[in-house]
Amino acid sequence: MKRFIISLTIIAMILVGCKGTEQQNNEDAQNVINDEQETKDDTTDGGQSDNDVLVDGTEEEIATSLNKAFMDKDFEFVSNNFNYSAQLKQMVNVEMLKSADSQINNLAGEFEKVLSTQVVEQDNNKIVIITNKYSKSNINCTVSFNKDKVIEGFSLTPAQDVEEVSVPENVKEIAVEFGEEEYRLPGLLTIPKDKDEYPVVILVHGSGPNDKDETVGPNKPFRDIAYGLASKGIGVLRYDKRVFAHRDKWISEQEELTVYDETIDDVVYAYDYILDNKDINATGVYVLGHSLSGYLMPRIANEIPDASGYIVFAGPSRPMEDLLVYQIPYLSNLDGKITDEEQQQIDYYQSVYDKVKNIDESSNYTTADLGGLGKAYYLDLKDYKPALVAKDITKPMLFLQGKRDYQVTLEDYNIWKESLGSKDNVTMKLYDGLNHLFMKGEGTPNPDEYYIPSRVDDKVIEDISEWISSN
Repeated sequence: MKRFIISLTIIAMILVGCKGTEQQNNEDAQNVINDEQETKDDTTDGGQSDNDVLVDGTEEEIATSLNKAFMDKDFEFVSNNFNYSAQLKQMVNVEMLKSADSQINNLAGEFEKVLSTQVVEQDNNKIVIITNKYSKSNINCTVSFNKDKVIEGFSLTPAQDVEEVSVPENVKEIAVEFGEEEYRLPGLLTIPKDKDEYPVVILVHGSGPNDKDETVGPNKPFRDIAYGLASKGIGVLRYDKRVFAHRDKWISEQEELTVYDETIDDVVYAYDYILDNKDINATGVYVLGHSLSGYLMPRIANEIPDASGYIVFAGPSRPMEDLLVYQIPYLSNLDGKITDEEQQQIDYYQSVYDKVKNIDESSNYTTADLGGLGKAYYLDLKDYKPALVAKDITKPMLFLQGKRDYQVTLEDYNIWKESLGSKDNVTMKLYDGLNHLFMKGEGTPNPDEYYIPSRVDDKVIEDISEWISSN
């Protein structure tokens, strides 16, 4: 749903994204962002000025210098004094770095010290993972290098311990893989042990890079849903999102990326995988889309019209840029004041909003101009009104919304309800006290609560199970 948290906020997802925290270092090593450009092109076209003095040394020394500069908030130095690949250089600019830093501070507190540094070697490339202690939680700074020490990946991700949760006794999990040949996606099929036939729910992520559990800090909402539904006799397929599992290709193709590349195409592959697998005796296939994927559910339904039903799980009904200019000021003002740095961030995303609203084929905007996404992404969604498109869906639809959700709010829910609430195939449920992850919270809704270990509320899982049974 990016994007230090699962969110519709449009930020530089290359810098800040949702990641699984179990086996964090291994995943960073396996999924590090690569750039397939030739090294000569990287160093020539990377964007560094002849006057910039590039930091040199071992990979660990370079990464340590980069991490220190970021922690010291020397964003000009981070942007200009490291040998980035061509594509990455477009993303690592002062505005993006300030945005990433502000979001990390909002969620993790203030930087305190470096806890550890790990160097991983993979295919003659090196990946340096530096774990930083912040006042509220820990943050991994991961810097990946090619064999010529060009930086091809730079990410800042949560590094918290996650409570071990066992698979329920009446449930079994099977590792699966599916998808387009060059974008194979690892996943898990979670099914009831005692049933030969069962309906299956496909879980589809929010915006930005997400693992199969849609991990946020210590919380794994997709795992909770999978275990909960499977315990009630319903199979669940969840998988690593394409821009998580194949970030190397994503960054090199970012300018042309659309929601079909990011999300929708792989839902179709997941659906076909279930139908084509002789070991899965599905009595029906349902699609649950969280956050961004809820927004895209009418398009998903158009691609797989024979699905048994569709679940919009905290899905926005307004354009993403509208949420953007609401969320950033909301987060900035949680402490009752807006600093100069926060105001700069608000102004920056207001400029993104203005550009997106006026974008057309002739627009000449970079990903930095558009908050980390390319022109093609926004052109594809221009004039898309999901609540109107959804009127043509005749299969059962379930809309779920938490009242404490500050990312996708009651305004979005009410737009869905006004457009679709009177249709016989539509069920709508609203939950007191639940946030964007459908977990309980107290007080003013804020990102800190996502870092408190919790579980998707049992009532939500019960309602999904009952709705599937009745359809």
